[in-house]
Amino acid sequence: MSDLMIETHALRKEYGTQVALAGLDLQVRSGEVIGFLGPNGAGKSTLVKILTTLIAPTVGSAKVAGFDVVGDSMEARRRIGYVPENGALFEALTGDEFLKMVIDLKGLESKRASAQVEEMATAFEILPALKDQFTVYSKGMRRKALIVAALLGCPDVLILDEPLDGLDAKAIAQLKAMFRDLGTRGTTIVFCSHDLGFVEQTSDRICVLSEGMLVASGTVPNVLGETESQTLEAAFLHLTGSPANQVLTEAKAGR
Repeated sequence: MSDLMIETHALRKEYGTQVALAGLDLQVRSGEVIGFLGPNGAGKSTLVKILTTLIAPTVGSAKVAGFDVVGDSMEARRRIGYVPENGALFEALTGDEFLKMVIDLKGLESKRASAQVEEMATAFEILPALKDQFTVYSKGMRRKALIVAALLGCPDVLILDEPLDGLDAKAIAQLKAMFRDLGTRGTTIVFCSHDLGFVEQTSDRICVLSEGMLVASGTVPNVLGETESQTLEAAFLHLTGSPANQVLTEAKAGR
């Protein structure tokens, strides 16, 4: 039995004349923590939406936990925990009511899932706030509630789009610890982030997207070596053809 939890082949997504993904081949194994980097418009969010069955590819295929995200979308969804970049919450609900709804939708055993909520909400320091409506939640508290919801039922694959948005330093440290623990237990984690430090500290492997193409994939030391860079920031600028990188290159060449 294959241990591949995410697999894409020639994955392409077009929006009219705009190409968001240009033939992406990707393999992620069980227990891997993969951090995706890329400038705005590189295709990161499009990839996340395809993997979470929210949109279909124009061409190519993608599987999650062995299930095709188009042909077996319901089975793929059952294996996924998802934290969207801009997750809408039902403002009239309390945190408890929202998480109870998620438990019911996932068909989880109530007692065990409630214990999981208490454990994770305590770790993120939002347990007392679960009795309040989302109208009084800060951005960071909303993000924490979405992370707790995504982890309910211990999904095989956890997919997060900009998970640090709104989180304070203590919550980020807690999320790092969760990533390490989940990866050790075999959960596959794929996340997109602009925070290079977080990506470097938590990822088993990084993948860099630029203009819809995978321009680098490997451990941080491997990527630094391949780009002859001293820092991940320098490697990122080199790989993505950033205007800032072009200015630096021309300056060094005396242009």
